[in-house]
Amino acid sequence: MIKKYVGIDVGVNGGIAILDEDRKLQLYSIPKIGTHVDYRELYFIIRHINNVEYVVIEDIHAIFGASAKSTFNFGYIAGMLLGIVISCEYKFELVQPKEWQKEIWTNADKVIKSNKRVDAKATSLLAAKRLFPGEKFLATNISRAPHDGLVDSALLAEYCLRRFHV
Repeated sequence: MIKKYVGIDVGVNGGIAILDEDRKLQLYSIPKIGTHVDYRELYFIIRHINNVEYVVIEDIHAIFGASAKSTFNFGYIAGMLLGIVISCEYKFELVQPKEWQKEIWTNADKVIKSNKRVDAKATSLLAAKRLFPGEKFLATNISRAPHDGLVDSALLAEYCLRRFHV
């Protein structure tokens, strides 16, 4: 059986990526009804992944400057994802962004902003295009721009495969 490695980018605009040993990638946006997460569909997606070897969930904390409501919603979604993964009895690990970025990003991927800081979204997109050259990372068939949650979840799945593939 082909083992699968799952990366989950937390948030309303997050994503779920499933990467198998043969490097076949499947991407899912966090499902929504209107502007709210569809938790039943989210459970359905995660529960029906076959042959899961390991799951990596991005471990993010409160975002500086975010409202209390958005911080609460973010934490709520993260808790629901963790509960779903635990209920499925998948092995998992929470990974902070800096940890997976250090493993996945190369110096050639890095995009520097005018303030001399790394542009994380642009850097992740370059890394994802390097690792998955045929993938467009679009949330829907009519989307024009890559979906940040799909990009990050794919990179988390790559990190998961590198870390836990035996």
